[in-house]
Amino acid sequence: MRARDDRDQRDVMLAQMVDAFMAGDVVRFREACAWLRDYCDDIKRKSGRVLVGRHWFDPERRAALVRNWHEQHPVGRRGRKKRLSA
Repeated sequence: MRARDDRDQRDVMLAQMVDAFMAGDVVRFREACAWLRDYCDDIKRKSGRVLVGRHWFDPERRAALVRNWHEQHPVGRRGRKKRLSA
């Protein structure tokens, strides 16, 4: 469970984001959004998730996706076929 001060800081930043949006303060709004995004990413990393591209996966799910892709795209004896240039 996260510490109480983490929740307090999150709540303060969320309130700042709403206030900045209502006041039209773009700079403060962007800073609060960036902080909240980093905070959420940190929580996901601590829970063991992995970022692949723009998507978060559990390690087991990512391994299953990679395995499935390799089953659908087998490598021949001579490696992958090269694309013909037009």
